[in-house]
Amino acid sequence: MPAMNEDRYNIYGIDDILIKAGYVFLALFILTGGTAVSNMVKGASPDQSEKLYTAALMLFLPAMVFLLIGYSFRRKEQVTSAIMHKMKITPEAPVADLMKSSGISRRAVEQALLLINRRGLGYYILEGEPEKIIDGRLHRTMVLVDRCDSCGSAISQSFPASQAALPLCPYCGTPVGIDRWNDMRNRALEDIRKQDAPSNQTGNIAPMQAVSAPARKTFSLPVFILLLLFFWPAAIIYAAVRYNK
Repeated sequence: MPAMNEDRYNIYGIDDILIKAGYVFLALFILTGGTAVSNMVKGASPDQSEKLYTAALMLFLPAMVFLLIGYSFRRKEQVTSAIMHKMKITPEAPVADLMKSSGISRRAVEQALLLINRRGLGYYILEGEPEKIIDGRLHRTMVLVDRCDSCGSAISQSFPASQAALPLCPYCGTPVGIDRWNDMRNRALEDIRKQDAPSNQTGNIAPMQAVSAPARKTFSLPVFILLLLFFWPAAIIYAAVRYNK
């Protein structure tokens, strides 16, 4: 699993409510099951014990379903958060390194990038060999190289910030210094991030809240609780449709 020491990106939202509901059912299951065992030890009537065991079983099933679904969403969210935190500090991230360090599969990386792009949390793409994740906006950003580090000639040419190969001096053929090129690319990426700043004044989580806010306005906690009490599968369907619409 990815290590989540950084601030958490609450992308789905549904995972929080499903996990909490799962633990409520689990607590009720433990309470009911404990009562059933206590009654059996005390020699209570078989009918009463049977009813308690049945009730405990009926509570155990939704507890497991809610927790499994909730933590399934949470795992996907953690992968997405790992990628977003990584891309905050580097213009590109080799997929192999990310898979090795975070213990995630390539399919999980693809699904995370799809989620990020669909939610408008960023625009990341896979490209190159070996494959790496880059900010797709770098393709549209040009970096001006004013001079050659080797011969000192004025180059004054612009190159795509996404370009992996070092630009060459047209006069002496010497490539631009890798440290200087990476510095210029990082500055271009910082300019891109500054364009996002107006929607990110309150910290890392603000963009997530802005994206998911319209969906959360349609979610009614009282309706969810009523469905939870009378027919819990409908509560899952309602949360999935309304909370992540």
